[in-house]
Amino acid sequence: MAFVTFGTNNSSYASTGTAEVWTWWNSGTASMGCGSCLSEPCRCGTSAGLGGVVSGLGGAAVWSSWTVTTVPYSAPAPLTLAQQAEQARLQQETTERARREYEEAIRCQEEATARAEALLRDHLTVEQAEQLIRSRYFEVLTDSGRRYRVYRDRVHLVERDRATRSYCIHPNEYVPEADAMLAKKLLLDAAEPEFLRIANETVIA
Repeated sequence: MAFVTFGTNNSSYASTGTAEVWTWWNSGTASMGCGSCLSEPCRCGTSAGLGGVVSGLGGAAVWSSWTVTTVPYSAPAPLTLAQQAEQARLQQETTERARREYEEAIRCQEEATARAEALLRDHLTVEQAEQLIRSRYFEVLTDSGRRYRVYRDRVHLVERDRATRSYCIHPNEYVPEADAMLAKKLLLDAAEPEFLRIANETVIA
């Protein structure tokens, strides 16, 4: 017989057959009382035990609980020295692999950044390259006559030597900052109206 703990008088339930419990529950009895009188209404007047727990529950719920097989807990056996050594080796391999992957990712990122910086410099005039080194931005004069300062994280419209509007525009996926700056420059050079349509504009007071 499968057995599950209800309430306090567990030894009483262990001696009760599953078929008897099922028959009793389907008889319509509302409470099991103390658990010692399962075949008839409780006579001892004790409210503790199975009755206090299952009173008012549906038969299906109690039947499912009653037929659950309880598996005794068994502590795992201690690892042998060989098993401990193998576990340590596997952990070391995992740590070393993660370190190598991290270092490779950093190396690839640094190489991509260097290539992007070189590509940006190839597309700047001497004056723009000097501005970038000196001021961390370079200026672009468009066909409309407007002058823009391209920073690494934003673009400013410059009027009478004062920034009057700020534009936020970025690629929709991660690229090195220099690649993003070059993309902004090329868009301003070739399609200023498209740049203004896409970018989020903020008026600088």
